Amino acid sequence: MQSPHFLEFQSLVEYFNEELTGAQLQEITTNDNGVVLGFYRFDKLPQLMWLVFDLDTQNPFVGLYDANPWSRLKSTKPMGLFLNSHFRNNIISQITLIENMGRVVKFEFNTTYSIEFRLIPKQPNLFAFVDKKKISWNKPKDLPPVASNTAEGNSLPEDIESRSVHYMHRQWLHQHEQLNNVKSKKFQQASVSAYDVWVNQRRKDI
Repeated sequence: MQSPHFLEFQSLVEYFNEELTGAQLQEITTNDNGVVLGFYRFDKLPQLMWLVFDLDTQNPFVGLYDANPWSRLKSTKPMGLFLNSHFRNNIISQITLIENMGRVVKFEFNTTYSIEFRLIPKQPNLFAFVDKKKISWNKPKDLPPVASNTAEGNSLPEDIESRSVHYMHRQWLHQHEQLNNVKSKKFQQASVSAYDVWVNQRRKDI
């Protein structure tokens, strides 16, 4: 899946702000691919919503789902430990684009804490800020400023098509379901091969 261009990213940020403002961060998980945050939403339809930060180098993405698409993928990361220590039970106050930064979104909480996600191919990154402390998923790199919030968007061809928010969510989910199925099949094949080796060895021993 191709990462969202600026206008698509802008629509995602607006959607997140509508859906998550006032929601409480309750669940935090990490894996080799990125971070998943579980927010409990008290208004609209009260439920747990899952914000996924996919930090794939070539095609990063951020999406919001009503079920955790990475529930089976878990591994301890410094970012996860930091978020669990400082951000759990904090409430989202607003979600906005960072001016003059292009595809960069800021998640502000009801404290002085914030999370920043950079959806930039080849240099995606996730930051967490707690007062004077901060941590990042990847080594930080300076981003050249753009002229305005829409500068990156204005540089796009006039006839470029923009995918809807829900289409991008389905597209990412479908791609990762396929990847998970491939990994599962490879694991099953490896397990069967290991079992065959064990059986053959047992026969030799007998």
